Amino acid sequence: SAADQVLGLEVVSGDGKILRTGHAAFRGGKPFYRAHGPDLTGLFLHDSGALGIKTEATFRLIEMPAYTECLSFAFTDAQSAAAALSQIGRADAAEEIYVLDPETTARNMQSGTLASDARRLGDIVTGQRNLLAGIKAGIGVVVAGKKLVPAHAHSLHLACAARSDSAVQADAAICRRLAAQQGGQEIPNSIPLAARAAPFDNLNGAVGPAGERWAALNAKVPHSDVRPLIEQFDALQAAHQSKLDELNIRVSTLFTAMQTHIFSFEVVFHWFDEWLPMHKEVPEADYLGRLQKPQPNPAATAYVHEIREATLQLFDQLGVASNQIGRAYPFMERLDPDVAQLMSSLKHELDPQGLMNPGALGLARSDKQA
Repeated sequence: SAADQVLGLEVVSGDGKILRTGHAAFRGGKPFYRAHGPDLTGLFLHDSGALGIKTEATFRLIEMPAYTECLSFAFTDAQSAAAALSQIGRADAAEEIYVLDPETTARNMQSGTLASDARRLGDIVTGQRNLLAGIKAGIGVVVAGKKLVPAHAHSLHLACAARSDSAVQADAAICRRLAAQQGGQEIPNSIPLAARAAPFDNLNGAVGPAGERWAALNAKVPHSDVRPLIEQFDALQAAHQSKLDELNIRVSTLFTAMQTHIFSFEVVFHWFDEWLPMHKEVPEADYLGRLQKPQPNPAATAYVHEIREATLQLFDQLGVASNQIGRAYPFMERLDPDVAQLMSSLKHELDPQGLMNPGALGLARSDKQA
């Protein structure tokens, strides 16, 4: 949804042209308005760099709301939690809302050092609207500790935001009512408080808390398509479960509501194999120093590739959307033929030599192929 906040771009195309979009594309224009004519800004968003390099972006900004209310709820199963997420998302009562499965919650509780936990607590305290509210929030987190979510529960976490206390409490009341309708039990709100306090945390999570690698896939569907998506992925996982257990491959899921009409389903595969250069270079040294480097395990990695491909095939059958379409997801081959031809023509026009991220989106790698 961040792309929806972009008002204009500066893009360098494959043949060296500098292109500006939105109102800035006009003589005397300024990058404050996107819809002045055809939406050329949207053309370069989610293109994986295949159509050009973004060198500048102008975003729509708002003043941060003065009042927030974070809530958490526990559910006995994924479908109930998903239904509550959809209802709250449709109601537009929460600024952010997501569901963690038991596997994800356990991993989140394992990660982090004493120092990072202390910094996070400080961020929670200082991030409240006043000192008293900060102290209350901090005490609540300390009292709850890390035993926040009942065992085997799917947990829903959200943040309401508004310009007045009465408004934010009204939104929170809507969320509580909708969560209760699906059987949700309110639990300590430490997880959304911590997530909101540090939205851009360190990148230590590139390696899991036990030193494992991970790979994620996501699907975007309308709320009306959520139940069959969860059911069919659960069936797919069940068919592979014995081999997953044999190779110690764990599967976790994350649900998110985006705006009022999108349900995001993310599945993550976790396994042990030797680290790639990325895993050694991105996390902080002290974090890596606490982990034991895994031994080579090519069989597990090969099976992760296999189940990822099976998951992508399921997503394709269900006609889902995705915002990570660079190389893992089919794009050009799923387009209607006339639209695919238009995309090829745009690629040829903007990048005649195929220099810009060749192969991304399934677009031709060279001018000859285009």
